[in-house]
Amino acid sequence: ALKALRDVEEGTPILIPIGGGTYIDARIKALKRVIVGVGADVSVEMKPEKALEDLSNRLEEVERASRAVEQQLEQLLTQMEIHQEGISRLAAELRGRAGVREA
Repeated sequence: ALKALRDVEEGTPILIPIGGGTYIDARIKALKRVIVGVGADVSVEMKPEKALEDLSNRLEEVERASRAVEQQLEQLLTQMEIHQEGISRLAAELRGRAGVREA
């Protein structure tokens, strides 16, 4: 959305979300600054180019974190399979022993 705003002319009408599916009419002024949330309910003013760079860096960070979580999940699934095989062997062994006692 920020990239699209770079090419919008001053005075262009837009709708601004204010929550709960509710919008207000507004018009674009000269895009000289953007207010960006940086966490903990703190926002800072940035030039549009800096805001784009910041958002791009955040996206890369989220993508790296997502890949790390996927790798951890794969490792956990592999460990689960290994443990499941061991549990199945033990269960079969116990069933075999129980069958020997009954005979």
